[in-house]
Amino acid sequence: MAKKVTLGYLQKELKKFEIESETNPCYIPGMVLLSSLVCGPNADKIAKFIKKPRSIVRQFGKVIRTNGIWKHDKVCCEWFDKNGGIAFHCDILVAAGLAL
Repeated sequence: MAKKVTLGYLQKELKKFEIESETNPCYIPGMVLLSSLVCGPNADKIAKFIKKPRSIVRQFGKVIRTNGIWKHDKVCCEWFDKNGGIAFHCDILVAAGLAL
C-alpha cells in the first residue's frame, strides 16, 4: 500500500534542503514544486493542499510553467537523478524568480 503524502511530510522533505521557514523566499516555491508531484501541475489543487492563497500559488505556477518545469499535465524534473538536489534547488530559484 502506498504511503499517503501529507503537508507535514513535504515540509520535512523541504527541511532537508535547509528551507525551513516560511520567511525564506524559497519556501513557498519549494512547497509548490514538491506538491506538484502529489497534486499534479495544478495551482488550484496545490493551493488547497499547502493551504496558501490560490493567487500566490498561481503566480509561482505561471513562472514554473513558463520555464518548462510543468508541461501540460506533467512535472518535468530531474530531482531524483544523481545530482537531483542541485536540480531541485535550481528549479526552486527559477520558481522564486531568483534565477533564469
